[in-house]
Amino acid sequence: MSLDAVRILSVGSCDAQSRLGYYEASISSQGQSTYYTAELADTTANRCVLQGMIDCVKKLTSPSAIVFSVSTKLGSATRKKSPNKDLLLELEGLLKQGGHEATYDVQEGEGRSIRRTVRTAKGFDHKLLPTAARVSYEGELSVSHRLDSHKNRQPFIYVIPPIDFGWEHLPTVEDTLKAIKRDEEIRSDGGELYDLAYRSEKFSKDWEQAVTIAKSMGMSSDFRQEPSVLWMPSELQMEYGFVFKEDNNGTTYVVSHIEMPWLESISMTRDILNNRPGGIQGTYKQVKWATDIVARAIDSYAEVNQEIPELANLCTRLADVLKLQREAGWIIANREEIRLRMKRKGTGLVGICARSWNENPLVRLLSNEEVQEMREFAF
Repeated sequence: MSLDAVRILSVGSCDAQSRLGYYEASISSQGQSTYYTAELADTTANRCVLQGMIDCVKKLTSPSAIVFSVSTKLGSATRKKSPNKDLLLELEGLLKQGGHEATYDVQEGEGRSIRRTVRTAKGFDHKLLPTAARVSYEGELSVSHRLDSHKNRQPFIYVIPPIDFGWEHLPTVEDTLKAIKRDEEIRSDGGELYDLAYRSEKFSKDWEQAVTIAKSMGMSSDFRQEPSVLWMPSELQMEYGFVFKEDNNGTTYVVSHIEMPWLESISMTRDILNNRPGGIQGTYKQVKWATDIVARAIDSYAEVNQEIPELANLCTRLADVLKLQREAGWIIANREEIRLRMKRKGTGLVGICARSWNENPLVRLLSNEEVQEMREFAF
């Protein structure tokens, strides 16, 4: 008789003084994962893990080939003085009674990774976690949000004179991509990917963006040698960047989300941006900041457009006027005023915050008719 393939992940946590703890666990089968949790008293962290495994086995309705994924060794039921002998024996009895076969995947030191995977399962709701766990989870979300925000910003670009030495010590873009893909293959399980810091799809897109940025800064020929990857410390993890050399004149391009102020003195980026016709003018930092400000302002116009369709044409016009601004200093100085903010009345009526409209310097560049049309929706 064939057995159902099942993976059970279980992690536990316990306060050493109060001996109050809880487990978080998931059952994965046929591409579906379900989340379970329970609070426990007079326990330890390892006993929480075991209890999670036991409760998950109890939920299985047919004989299964089970892989238990845990982050620590849980002892042996054959040892006389094992502190967890009662739970280990109970688990063994349940496996035998249900006709299950079990193997153990002990990923020592990977408790955080397993917990994150468990929390991707169907049914997880952080509001149902014990207070300490909920606070910890919300803190992790905050850090994750900061990391995502950091990654979504436009990267820094440094156009510098040729670098001739040391390339042999850097991993290439090609080799790094292969390593990330290999990690994905190793850590995947039946199509369900474990939490990974780096994904091949994101890495490839970042590399394509780096090349596009370099071309916008004047790169006109192929690479003199294999493009390479830089690794730099950041919050919680290492961040990658790219460095590559143009074949035409050896100009080297460094593209990274981590700022490298020590390259400013030799970088030609500022001169390139200042001499570029039609773009935002200013120092490299100013141009980068102003570009982000413009993007956020245009996003605010799009939100107004979505909530108040009658202002679609006017929002488009306002965005066009903003895009004509060339002085980075002016954009930075007016970064708060050029955004539009919505306001909702108690009746549910949505409009534009009158203050954000009245203080917007772009309004002065619109026609009287356009201004009057917008005022009808401001309160």
